[in-house]
Amino acid sequence: MSIFDRVLGLVRSNFDRTPFEDLTTEFLAGVLESDQELLNSFVNEVLQVAGSDYSMFTQKNYKAGEDVNDKNQLFRRIDMVFSNRDNLVFLENKIESEEGIDQLKAYYNILKKEKPEGNYYLRYCTKYYDPKNPEDYGDRNIFLQLRWSQVATFFYNYRKQNSLVREFPLFLRRHGMGQIESFKEEDRETMQFVFTTLEKMHQSVELITHNFEKYFGGIPSKSWEKQLLFRNRYGIVSRHGIFIDKSSVFVGFCFDKHLNEEAPVLQVLLWCKSDNDSAIIDLAKQEGFNHHNWGVDGIGVSVEKPLSGFLTIENQSTEVNRWFETKMKMVNEFIVNSLKSVN
Repeated sequence: MSIFDRVLGLVRSNFDRTPFEDLTTEFLAGVLESDQELLNSFVNEVLQVAGSDYSMFTQKNYKAGEDVNDKNQLFRRIDMVFSNRDNLVFLENKIESEEGIDQLKAYYNILKKEKPEGNYYLRYCTKYYDPKNPEDYGDRNIFLQLRWSQVATFFYNYRKQNSLVREFPLFLRRHGMGQIESFKEEDRETMQFVFTTLEKMHQSVELITHNFEKYFGGIPSKSWEKQLLFRNRYGIVSRHGIFIDKSSVFVGFCFDKHLNEEAPVLQVLLWCKSDNDSAIIDLAKQEGFNHHNWGVDGIGVSVEKPLSGFLTIENQSTEVNRWFETKMKMVNEFIVNSLKSVN
C-alpha cells in the first residue's frame, strides 16, 4: 500500500468527514515540493505556463471583492497557487464535485486584481468531462481545462525520479484518475457487444422507472447515458431536496471497482449534503447499509449486489427487477427514518 493510501485510510478511520479532494491536492503539492525542477516542469508542461523558480501554496485565501479594505468582504480559497517573479497561476481541482456557483469567474476576477499588469492564468482540473467556455475567463491564453488523467501521465513519465513520484500516478489510477491507456484487442472485442449490453441495462432500468418515480420523484431527461460518461455507471437519478441542502438517488448499474471489487453491481444509492451527516451515517450502520463519507462532497448510503449473482438465475429479468424494487423501498424507508433522526 502506498503512503498516499495509508494516509487516506488513516484519515477515513479517525474522522467523520473525509476531504478526499483536499487530501489529493495536498498529496499533489507534497510530490511537487520534493523537487524544484519537477515543480517547474509541472507548471510548464501540465499547466502550460512558461518560466522557472516557481513557488507554490495550497488553500490560499484571497478577498473576492474589489475593495480589499472591506472587512466584511468574502474570501475565496484557491486550491493551488503557483507564482514566480512574472506569473501568477490559480489551479482549481475537482474530483467528484462540480464547480461552485460562479467559482471560476470569481477566481478570474481575483487574478485580474492581483496581477493587473497581466501574466495571470486560470487552470481547472477535473476527473470528469466538464466543458467551460474560455471566453468567460478572458480567453484561451488565460483559461485552460485539465483532467486528472493528464496529471497522472505527467508523473508516470517522471516515475524514475523518486518514490513519491512513482507512487502518485498509481494512487490516482486506483481512484479512477489514472492515465488513459491505448486500446487493446480485448477492447475491440468488447466494443462489438456494447450496444447490446446497453440495451439490456436500459430495459432493466426502464422496468423499475414507475416505482422509482413513486418513491423518489421525477427523473431528469438527461440522467441516463450521461451517468455512464460522467460517473462510470448507468441508470436513473432523481434530484430533489430531501434534506435542507440537496440530495439525489441513483438506481442502476455501477462499474467502479474501487467501490466494489465485484463490479459491475446493481446499486441503489442515496447521496446528500446535510448538517447531520454523523446521525445519518450512524443510522446507516444500524440498519446495515453501506455508507460513504466524501467529506465536503457529502455522504452516500447505498445497497449493492454483484451482477454475477444473477447470471445463473432462470428468471433473471424478474429477479433483477424484484431486487431493484425491494431495495428502492428500503432506501425510501431509510430516507423517512433519516428525516426523523435529524429533526
